[in-house]
Amino acid sequence: QSPTNSKNDGAYRKIRVTALKGTSQDTFTINYLYELDGYWEKKDVDIDNKPRTFWIFTFEPIGMYQYLKSSVCEDRKFDFQQEYPTNLDQKLIFHFPKDLIFMDDFHVFENEAFYFDEKIEQLDSKTLLIEYHYKTKSKFIKATDYKEICDQKKTIMNGLPIIFYFDK
Repeated sequence: QSPTNSKNDGAYRKIRVTALKGTSQDTFTINYLYELDGYWEKKDVDIDNKPRTFWIFTFEPIGMYQYLKSSVCEDRKFDFQQEYPTNLDQKLIFHFPKDLIFMDDFHVFENEAFYFDEKIEQLDSKTLLIEYHYKTKSKFIKATDYKEICDQKKTIMNGLPIIFYFDK
């Protein structure tokens, strides 16, 4: 249970892996703590024909993409085998350098193949919580349902990147 420290491109990371004792499943938890340095991008934007400068940070939950991506959303003749069982929870807490006003939000996508939810909650004026939960519900996606389910996954993926910005 000792943390591993590494530095990579301005991100300082601590990793702690904890095996859950007393469970009947192969379950473990990985906790990451990142301190980001130099990830804010300065960008000039015209608003009402007046130039304004913002600091922008784009967050992409890359770990979720591997579960949501599909090669091609086309009709199929045969059922599609998906990774099952999968039960993934991702919880992120962002501490920002300035006050931020963010509207709490909750999205749910559910069908015969999977359940996905995204929760965004402002904890205080500088802190934001984002939680994702993805769980497969079956080993196969029926060929007749595949295109619709694939399109739903694409909709989720397109909504995942979040852009944070502050006045400079």
